[in-house]
Amino acid sequence: MDKGAALNRRIWTLFEKAGFKTEPNSGSATEHVVELASKKHRRVDLFASALGVSIVGSNKSGGVKDSWSAHVNDWDEIRRCAKADTALFVVTDKELSVDDKRYVKDKGLCLWTEDDVSY
Repeated sequence: MDKGAALNRRIWTLFEKAGFKTEPNSGSATEHVVELASKKHRRVDLFASALGVSIVGSNKSGGVKDSWSAHVNDWDEIRRCAKADTALFVVTDKELSVDDKRYVKDKGLCLWTEDDVSY
């Protein structure tokens, strides 16, 4: 299993153990699909729901392909289309700048680092 797949498993397992219904999960590795527009769909690393709260997640064991702000904006739109309460960004093997961390917070979204996940 590569680093990205291992991180995805680690995160959904954490949510599953906390009582969330997750996609993927221990019974199925199938990722949740969000419809952005007609015939445009995106798979998400995590979709978790419990007690009327839902979360979409982007897990990164390295960097992002485009700029960080573009990635955050993309996932904010995915969150909106999924009707999720928040988007969670998990970044474990790269240190984000203070500005990049602040951008997530200013958008009202969540960020976990390796320290947060390990806790």
